[in-house]
Amino acid sequence: KERQKFQFERDDQLAIFSEQTSWNCVIEGDDRKVGFVASGPTFMHVSEAFPDSPILKLGFSHPVPIEKIRAFADTVDNLLVVEETEPLVENALKAAGVFCHGKDVLPRCGELQPHVVAKGVDLLLNGEKADDEAGDVAIFPRPPTMCVGCPHLPPYYCLSKLTKKATIVGDIGCYTLGAGHPWRALDTTISMGASMGMALGMDLGRVEADRDKAIVSVIGDSTFLHMGMQGLLEMNYNHGNVTVLLLDNSTTGMTGGQDHAGTGQDIYGAEAPKVDFEKLCEALGVNPERIHVVDPYEMPSLYKLIKQEIAQPETSVIITNQPCVLIDRFERKPAFKVVEEECTGCANCLKVGCPAISVTRRDTETSKSGREVEKAWVKIDTAACTGCDLCQQTCAPNAIVLAQEA
Repeated sequence: KERQKFQFERDDQLAIFSEQTSWNCVIEGDDRKVGFVASGPTFMHVSEAFPDSPILKLGFSHPVPIEKIRAFADTVDNLLVVEETEPLVENALKAAGVFCHGKDVLPRCGELQPHVVAKGVDLLLNGEKADDEAGDVAIFPRPPTMCVGCPHLPPYYCLSKLTKKATIVGDIGCYTLGAGHPWRALDTTISMGASMGMALGMDLGRVEADRDKAIVSVIGDSTFLHMGMQGLLEMNYNHGNVTVLLLDNSTTGMTGGQDHAGTGQDIYGAEAPKVDFEKLCEALGVNPERIHVVDPYEMPSLYKLIKQEIAQPETSVIITNQPCVLIDRFERKPAFKVVEEECTGCANCLKVGCPAISVTRRDTETSKSGREVEKAWVKIDTAACTGCDLCQQTCAPNAIVLAQEA
């Protein structure tokens, strides 16, 4: 009860603060047909769509500054509250007797954009029906991709060759994209760190008829440190027969490049102790002979190593050790290009999945056996290419060469 009393008193103090703080401010405008109340991203949408209209920007939105908004409403012809999803501010104003518009002209679901706000204002001023649907607009397909030269590309290229021989369990990170085109190399992904426990469960729960199929777990360095270590410990404790691909790219790539205990830097960028993944896996019970560190860009060696380890009757760990292409440690190399006269359209390079490679022409040809074969001729965006040479390693006719030598 004492705590509840404190909370009520604090709410009263915050209500006073909300009315007085400069965080809730009016951006003046000459066109006073509509005045807007907006906060966060919706403020940017309103500013873009109606640069000449007055806006009361809420930098401190709860408690709602009722009296400040009431005074603002007296200076404009119409007051429109722009907020996504639930009409929280709108309801608070109406409960206080402040007349305003909101969800009567703006959609309650979906994401607001400048053009959506503009449609709402048209409905408010002109009585035109707001159309929430985008209409039949042909949108070019843009599936999510990994970055150009990403060190996760070669592991998935190799795994895509082994999907019939292995059940592959993914985890949460950039490498979750391995489930998509062109690799289609993940059978399942659930939640952060789940790949380890799921792989162990699949191994221990399968019948003898499935023993010839390997179990592979794919997990990133930051995810492994956050939620994967316990799973590897359990895997060894329960004598699991799983091959773990630990993709160490020296950062937390998916969420913006944050450091972790395996990068050698703390949260402020200062030097810090760096986890040795090889020793850590050994400490968690993995046989040292079954722990391997490999350069993922050396694809033949990586592929051979994966095939070797999935044949072993015990837990093994393969650690890839090249940095994310978006961090400072990554060193760009000279770009490659396609010699058009040499390209046969085999499309092997497309199976790497690098966004710097694009198709210039498609066709079908009849093979000697009478089967129709799809062909795809390609080019490489030399401005984007990082020089990883993965495409060159897969090119059968040797049509991919260094751009500066072509």
